[in-house]
Amino acid sequence: MDRSEALVAAHASIKDAPISILITHGLDGYPAARPMGTLLVEDDLTVYYATLSTMDKCAQIAAEPKAAVYWPNLGEGGFAWVMVKGEAEVTQAPEVLDRFWKDEFVRYFPGGRTDPTYAIIRLRPASLTLLAGGIDDATVTVSLA
Repeated sequence: MDRSEALVAAHASIKDAPISILITHGLDGYPAARPMGTLLVEDDLTVYYATLSTMDKCAQIAAEPKAAVYWPNLGEGGFAWVMVKGEAEVTQAPEVLDRFWKDEFVRYFPGGRTDPTYAIIRLRPASLTLLAGGIDDATVTVSLA
């Protein structure tokens, strides 16, 4: 499977997945994984999340930006999964905050799009690994850098 086929397979597997698992390096040295509502996955598999800037994951990303995003898929075609590894960053750039603001976010960010705790996590992909066909199929890894 080449890079372009892997990207198509990854997008097909994650297209209806509102939740993914963001994995960072905990400050205690252990991996830290948590489910996150995915805002957007771009064609190149850049992933975006909204978050409170005060959350542990933001400090973890600042200390070690290497991170991963994992999507399990238990669909009709059998078990499949997608994992993107890359460099994460937390941004509060006004143009990025404006791009992703949703009115329902006021529940978490009472100050609206200018709330000082409103931030966006962006993971820029370096590699993609996926199991697309089922438990007996081999995984495929391609570089996205």
